[in-house]
Amino acid sequence: MQRISEPSATLFLIGCLACYLAPDLVSLSYALDGLVYANIANLLAQGEGSFWYLPYYVTEVVRFVDHPPLGIYIQSLTMAVINTDWWVDKLYTTILIGLFFLGCFHLGRLHPTHQYWPVLLLLSLVPLSTYTLKNGFLEVPLSIAIMGSVWAVMKAYRKLWWALLASALMIGAVMIKGPVGLFPLVAPMVYLVIVTPSKTNIVRATSITSIMGVGLLACLGIGVLSADITSWLQHYLSGQVLDSITGARPAEHGRLYLLYHLFVSLAIITICAALLGGRFSTFNKTTVFWLLLGLAFVIPLLLSARQYRHYLLPALPFFVLAANSLIPALSANSRVSQVLNRMLKLTWWAPITIGLVLAVYHWGKPGDHVDDLDDAQTIASTVQQTTVGFCSPELSLSAYLYRHHNIKTTHSNQAWVVCKHLPGPSFTHRLDLSDGVSLWHKPRTSDHTHNNN
Repeated sequence: MQRISEPSATLFLIGCLACYLAPDLVSLSYALDGLVYANIANLLAQGEGSFWYLPYYVTEVVRFVDHPPLGIYIQSLTMAVINTDWWVDKLYTTILIGLFFLGCFHLGRLHPTHQYWPVLLLLSLVPLSTYTLKNGFLEVPLSIAIMGSVWAVMKAYRKLWWALLASALMIGAVMIKGPVGLFPLVAPMVYLVIVTPSKTNIVRATSITSIMGVGLLACLGIGVLSADITSWLQHYLSGQVLDSITGARPAEHGRLYLLYHLFVSLAIITICAALLGGRFSTFNKTTVFWLLLGLAFVIPLLLSARQYRHYLLPALPFFVLAANSLIPALSANSRVSQVLNRMLKLTWWAPITIGLVLAVYHWGKPGDHVDDLDDAQTIASTVQQTTVGFCSPELSLSAYLYRHHNIKTTHSNQAWVVCKHLPGPSFTHRLDLSDGVSLWHKPRTSDHTHNNN
């Protein structure tokens, strides 16, 4: 019985993942959420707004309060250090993907027979995971902060001062995505009950939880003393939390939508783990610990007023680690193991090379949103001004218009307006865009006078 080569298998799978993600990571297309965050980070990098007063590219929106500012602000620092070109967004996304997988690897060290490559394989095979990772959602830095906090909680059972790091990372998670970042507070007690049940550890678990809670309360206390933080908190609670609860912000999907994506993801993880030799007979306390953490994150999401599939990303590492704890470290057949090891050692570089070639080939190409990118380019070359009116919410088009051409959007009266219908009696049709949208122009009075003369 021979163990599969860990480095070779991991590098081979990294190359395969690179082949799959490269076309999207080097193209101009982005999911709308990631594009919005990139635009706000761009504005911050150019000196508009501040940490507690996030600017927005739609002039009627005074400040962006949909999410806390930390995740977007970190992204803006990347732009401020390098530049505000589109590829910096993709570089930032790629770095976060690497940190995400490193976090999964370090968490998995709790299990004595932990292997890296099954974790990488299982996460890469879940569509929800790759979709969220490549599109710049805030759930990616949120997942990194949560995994770091849970890791520090486990370390704190040996040295209590690690609880300070757990508290700091939990606060960071809250400042990235809001109350969902409080999830690590459940980790000390779950770890106590499942992994290290003893009277001595009851005191340790209580101490860890107390330190994390006191750190959070201290930050809230400091925030109350700051007018900027208090103002942001009021706008965030009224504009995001309360509006979501009351239905003022309509939900696009129901709980069945989230349950469907959760079921599909868990089914893929379970089937693949079984094919890799995972057995329920090896179910152990580590498996239960990871499984309970994943469920502890998902259950509050099902009570949320708004449901999106990318919300589930922070739970996936825990479900994958639970499945990985059931996969044996040794292959079932020594001859198969020898053949696999020989193949991996000879070919691990091949998918990495192919991934680099694909990245070069797809560099700067439009990607999936070619229509919106073409429309944005057409509008920018025609209007040649810094603001364009929109009479209907063409969200993706307006976001691309600012990201690639620095043209802001307004709903007020403008000389150039993007609309599906005639925006006013003085407008003339100039261009047809995609999806039935047109570009309209209202000539200035001086233009009419000149033409009449």
